Formats: sequence, C-alpha cells, structure tokens
Amino acid sequence: GSEMCIRDSNNREVNLHNRFLVADEKGPFGSPITDSTRTAVDRNTKNAILIIFSPQDFDNDILQKEMDFFCERVIEICGGEMTDSFILQN
Repeated sequence: GSEMCIRDSNNREVNLHNRFLVADEKGPFGSPITDSTRTAVDRNTKNAILIIFSPQDFDNDILQKEMDFFCERVIEICGGEMTDSFILQN
C-alpha cells in the first residue's frame, strides 16, 4: 500500500489520494467514506475522536446542535465524557 491508502474494516485497501481525510503522525486514518482498521474502536478503547463532515455552506448553528446530539448519544450508549468540541472550517 501507499502512504495515501488505509485498510478498511473489510481489510480492503482504500486509496485516499485527492480525497478529504483525517490523519495523524502515522498517516491517514479516516475519511467521509471509511475508517481505518488502525484506529478501530474496541472494548479497550479509552479515547476517541468523533468527526462530522459537512458541506462548507452548512449552517454552523445547526451543525453545532447535531454535534451536541451526536456526542450525547455516544456518551449515553458508550459512557465517557466530551472534552472538546469545535467546528473546523476550510
């Protein structure tokens, strides 16, 4: 695989070249279409990042409400706490 590819949950290689993606110092780990097996959540997961991709012209007030709702549901089902929330604009 190349540095712009990830393995999805079905162990398929997904090329993210010229696509929106999220990455860390080890390389890409997700996109609007798939997440990588490297960052998969399991019973031992202690920290997670929840990302919502939206169109650039999406209303920020609505987006914030949706983010809050999403976080509330994850906390309700999985436990934990939210430590930060922000809208990153291109």
